[in-house]
Amino acid sequence: MAPTTTLSNNITQSPSFVHKNSLEKSDAIDIKQQQPITLSSTTTKLQHSDSLTAGDSMVAPFSNNNNNNNNDSATTSVLEQLIQKCWPQESGDRPNFTSLKETIHKLHESIQFVLISILFQYDAQTKTNNIRMGDKSQLLDTVLNRLEQYANNLELLVEDRTADFLEAKSKAEDLLYQLLPKLVAKQLILGQAVTPQTYEMVTIYFSDIVGFTSLSAESTPMQVIDFLNDLYTCFDSTIENYNVYKVETIGDSYMVVSGLPMRNGDRHAAEIARMSLALLDAVKSFTIRHKPDEQLKLRIGIHTGPCAAGVVGHKMPRYCLFGDTVNTASRMESTGLPLKIHVSEQTQQVLARFKTFKLELRGRIDIKVSVK
Repeated sequence: MAPTTTLSNNITQSPSFVHKNSLEKSDAIDIKQQQPITLSSTTTKLQHSDSLTAGDSMVAPFSNNNNNNNNDSATTSVLEQLIQKCWPQESGDRPNFTSLKETIHKLHESIQFVLISILFQYDAQTKTNNIRMGDKSQLLDTVLNRLEQYANNLELLVEDRTADFLEAKSKAEDLLYQLLPKLVAKQLILGQAVTPQTYEMVTIYFSDIVGFTSLSAESTPMQVIDFLNDLYTCFDSTIENYNVYKVETIGDSYMVVSGLPMRNGDRHAAEIARMSLALLDAVKSFTIRHKPDEQLKLRIGIHTGPCAAGVVGHKMPRYCLFGDTVNTASRMESTGLPLKIHVSEQTQQVLARFKTFKLELRGRIDIKVSVK
């Protein structure tokens, strides 16, 4: 937004014009004291004034002469055009100070006097004690130079603030991308509503640590936190190599899905299966810091089926999955064996199409699920 200025009240009232037959010998005025300026309505020279300060009001005298009126009208039109050219917010669309100075110096003398008055009110810090009003060009250049320096400093300040804003915005977006799928996060950033969707076929992964309750009882809270942090850091770095999305972690439970929010055909089952094998290999070489001699036992369950997904909540939005497929995958994990991948019949049928996985029949397992 372009900077705005507020003029002081001492230039909002109309000045009194006094007719005099005689003029002072010199129109040079030192800017030292605070006394008003008295202007003649029939001349362009200053009268009955000793000095002027930056806070005093100054008004341009206009002559009644027709030629001067024509010049004033033309100059005012040029001044209006110049002001309009300075309106754009983009610095590249505005004229630079060099061209502004050239244009202002070509203006009618009375308009220059008005500009000096306005610039004095705008630049309260101007040091002009040794400049005389008889040399209005020097005074105008001095004030314009100060405003040019101010504008340049303002541009640098805006650039710095903009860079800080973009950096903070990027960090916030990166954090949102870690909490939600990228497709969903982009919609939220753009202010778009994220509508829940149903997916015909996805594959869901659940895992937990066998004996985690007893392990926690034998450890301090800080040791448990360090253990889970090390474990999930290992898991997170492993699953980055696959087309999957980590839904959540609750305690020692780790939930991953493939096939949503971006559909990937039949590859969701293969992606989850390959990821599960990689996690088993990682766990076998994983070391618990405060129990280095204890082997970590991971239990995995996988199921394939339809699912519904959507964003829940506003202050802390979460991407949640709903449906019997979620419950069945959880049951497959809870009824599985340590260091084994328990796969449902539906997942086995999809994996059979790839002919790259070896599966063993475990037998009939009763799993309680809801049937509609």
